[in-house]
Amino acid sequence: MRASLIVPATLGLAALALAGCDSPEPAAENAVPPQAADTPAETDYAAALRTMPEGQRNATLLRAIRDADRACQDVLSAAERAPINGAPAWTATCENDVTWTVIIGASGTAQVTNDQELRAAGLAK
Repeated sequence: MRASLIVPATLGLAALALAGCDSPEPAAENAVPPQAADTPAETDYAAALRTMPEGQRNATLLRAIRDADRACQDVLSAAERAPINGAPAWTATCENDVTWTVIIGASGTAQVTNDQELRAAGLAK
């Protein structure tokens, strides 16, 4: 059985990268990160996912799934599900009818798992 993996990239960074796709100017490779005063102390990544257009949300979840080295070529649909251990979670359905659960940590770090792994961990019935 494969243990669930923590995604090294944050969803916030993936979302920001996707948001920049419509930008007319390319981002500088060595851009200076924004100062602390330019960004909120905490970001509600779950709320950001909820308010994204469907295509952007699916692409963000796809990035998390791929970063976790899970099989998925395209996320066809995604739906928010009941929180897991108090953390917001989404179910993403891939083109091969495989579903992944993406659990969002407070820092934007995603954990990608499936129902079998959740049951084995005692987190699902």
